[in-house]
Formats: sequence, structure tokens, C-alpha cells
Amino acid sequence: MKSEQQVIESNAAILDYITIRLEREIANYELMHYEDLYDEENDDATRHLVWNHGTSNYSIVITPEGMIRYADPEIPQNLTIQITNKINHVLHETWEKCIMEIQ
Repeated sequence: MKSEQQVIESNAAILDYITIRLEREIANYELMHYEDLYDEENDDATRHLVWNHGTSNYSIVITPEGMIRYADPEIPQNLTIQITNKINHVLHETWEKCIMEIQ
């Protein structure tokens, strides 16, 4: 069984890639910081992202699979939609590459 740190480290690359894409492609919010967390209940790594717009900060937690594990109750719908759409786009691009490799 992997340790908490091993679980986080083994998922860091995909979480880094998703984070880079979100930060690059969401222009009307600023990614203030992020941290990797271990989800004991699901034995999984997650990434806590804090976004800023004006004087407000909004938290969201994502998984390497692109799932939103938690969203701040006050998070603007626009930000949630952008994050969801960007994650779906990243996953779609990945699947396209995989399919092209096996054809």
C-alpha cells in the first residue's frame, strides 16, 4: 500500500498539467495558490486551488481524474463552468492522443 506522500507524488504530474492549463486559459480570475492534499476517505490525491477575482477568493478541490471534490459555496457559477469546461477539454485532448496512438 502506498503512503500518503507516494499517492500525492504519483498524481502530481497530471495535477500539474491540469493546473497549468487552468491558469493559462482562465483569464478573468487569478490563481493565487494551490496545494496538494491527501484524501483519506478515497485514498487519493487532490489539489486545492484558490482563485481570486477583485477582493474575493474562491476555493475548489480537484482530483487527477478531473472530478471536482469540493467547491466553495460562494464560488461564482462562471468560474465553476470555466474550470469544468477546461478540465473536460484537457481530458478530451488526452483521449484523442491515445486513440490516435492505437490506430
